[in-house]
Amino acid sequence: MSRARIREAAVEIVAKYLAAADSDPTTQERHQAAAEGIVDALGPRICAPPRRRTRASAKSAGGTFETLIVRGLAVGLDDDRIERRVRNGARDRGDVAGARAPGGGRLVLECKDYGGEIHAAQWVAEAETERENDGALAGLVVAKRMGTAKFGDQYVLMAMRDLVAILTGRRNNII
Repeated sequence: MSRARIREAAVEIVAKYLAAADSDPTTQERHQAAAEGIVDALGPRICAPPRRRTRASAKSAGGTFETLIVRGLAVGLDDDRIERRVRNGARDRGDVAGARAPGGGRLVLECKDYGGEIHAAQWVAEAETERENDGALAGLVVAKRMGTAKFGDQYVLMAMRDLVAILTGRRNNII
């Protein structure tokens, strides 16, 4: 869809919204002009076609995000053993190596940068598979939060059984 068509559709939507709030049909021109002004003020935010991520840009963003998480954990935990993990294909064991729970159990961290999208069920299941591959205590997903690249602002997702394992230091398969 072209920018002109996106702008046209946005103006139409805003004009309809303004008209719905005003029952006087003689003000339609005013609504159209106001809608155009609103859409033009927002400009590129609504008139730009959605950006598509290439495989190369996604891979680069993922690597940058993993590095951010590794460095933040290493500094925050004062532990220089935390590092990016080498890929293992079908037997993947997460993206971060060296992370430990307070009781010493290994943690699997799977980093995800999907441009702000969150696919919790899929990612937590993937982290669980990688936890099993590694024989770790718990599997966690670190998800990129849209709009910020600060380490402390990112999201962490996990199943409750993983939280219990981290807090108790043991895996309880009953839960």
